[in-house]
Amino acid sequence: MTMTRCQTTILVLTAATVAATSPAAAVAQNSLTVAGGLNLASVTMEAEGLKSATRLAIGASLAIPMSDRFGLHLGGAYSQKGFAFDAFGAKATTAIDYLELTALGGMPFALGERASVHLVAGPALAFKVSCGVSASFMGEEASQDCGDDGPKSMDLGLAGGARLEIGLSERIGLSVGALYNLGLTNMDGSGDEVSIKSRVLAVQAGIVYSIG
Repeated sequence: MTMTRCQTTILVLTAATVAATSPAAAVAQNSLTVAGGLNLASVTMEAEGLKSATRLAIGASLAIPMSDRFGLHLGGAYSQKGFAFDAFGAKATTAIDYLELTALGGMPFALGERASVHLVAGPALAFKVSCGVSASFMGEEASQDCGDDGPKSMDLGLAGGARLEIGLSERIGLSVGALYNLGLTNMDGSGDEVSIKSRVLAVQAGIVYSIG
């Protein structure tokens, strides 16, 4: 199956950012989070059979409390993104992998002595690592590199979401949450006069370590 130029563009993901293992710790201590999960990735493009692609992401983030009600979350992740098509008996997936950096502001809300919810938002900058297209039609399969018509090497997005933090001890806790990342720039590198922006919903879980 031949992919059009518009079908080789991409998406954004996800970085896991967190605060501390308890409401008190979120104010006084830095914390490091290692997390992984799923990216539900697609693009802002109207096309027959366009579907989201489910891929993986793994990363780490450092939470730096700035005050009782605000913190800075600096993250980095290896994020697998892309999109899929399923129409007229043919299936195709564009898989784009990124190294993504995030700088998010966060607001913690205590739910108890060891539980809290954190609202986060901020910019996400992604650098393309690889891009490939795989397709199947009538039992035949093929794959190829995106080539020169693929997505641009960088993507800038705006990310926002929420996560639940549960402290297991004074230094270790669990984090689960979701982060939505919407691309702000046109990712299409083919030269066509089209605007395609990435979008991804990241659902992640991880371990939080208090380090200060």
